[in-house]
Amino acid sequence: MNCLSNCTKTARFLRMQGLDLVGHKLRLLRQQAGLTTEELAVKAGIKKRYLINLEMGRDQPGLMRTYKLAHVLTECLGRSVDIGEFTEAKSQEVA
Repeated sequence: MNCLSNCTKTARFLRMQGLDLVGHKLRLLRQQAGLTTEELAVKAGIKKRYLINLEMGRDQPGLMRTYKLAHVLTECLGRSVDIGEFTEAKSQEVA
């Protein structure tokens, strides 16, 4: 394999790891807020299927959708949800 091929595979792997972390944290925050995927999707103005894809790490929210999700979760949790919480390291929760 050439260097370009290895770099491309590494970039894909790292991107997927990032998406998995976002999805994992989003799911945890939604569950802490006591919301179903349908309830959060309606409150955030997004499709349920899209939210499910986010939680499963198949998609990544754009900036505006991230703000909408953070806003809804802030209201439901009764505390501030920083956008950075979507990207916190999963290892912190496992440790």
